[in-house]
Amino acid sequence: MIFYCVRHGESVYNHAGRIQGWLDIPLSPLGERQAAAAGRALASRAIERVFASPLQRAFQTAEAVATELHLPVEPRERLKEIQVGDFQGQLGREVAQQHPEIWSRWTSCDPDFALPGGETRRHLAERCVIELREIATLPHQEVAVVSHGAILTVSLKTLAGIPLDQPPYALQNGSITTMELFPDGRYRLIDRDNVEHLATVGTSGNGDLPV
Repeated sequence: MIFYCVRHGESVYNHAGRIQGWLDIPLSPLGERQAAAAGRALASRAIERVFASPLQRAFQTAEAVATELHLPVEPRERLKEIQVGDFQGQLGREVAQQHPEIWSRWTSCDPDFALPGGETRRHLAERCVIELREIATLPHQEVAVVSHGAILTVSLKTLAGIPLDQPPYALQNGSITTMELFPDGRYRLIDRDNVEHLATVGTSGNGDLPV
């Protein structure tokens, strides 16, 4: 099965530099344009279903994609972003200044370290990979999955056999990553972090947490 994995467009908190986690934050005006551009980029694909995180920024992006495909959006809880607990809503730069030891532990990419009240990279990857592998067993050839930067990044690392403690590689807002996932678990990356469709819209960075 071919997966078109879309990272949501820029959110209001992405623009402000605030850590989002499970907060239900909408797209910014730029994010809305990015979502529409992603939808246009996928309009000619033979996509049969559109799955999305239920969080507003991802669901809005998925709606833009689904509108072009004349499909409904199917929310999936396991596609939600990483839970960051106590740091939700805070400015990333302020967390780094006020909690340097915690921030240093997080940026070390330890897969089993969680921010206070949050979840680890390993747990995040496990819940998303379970979801993606379940989707891969469905009788379809192509699907779209609209989710978040951290969860897509750690899941792609896991599927590709890249250790989670390796330096992060980021996915930009509104980007499309294409992969093939087989029911037996085999994985093939076709294209990562493609933002060609945003050339006339504009890009906006990689997010609020290094993963």
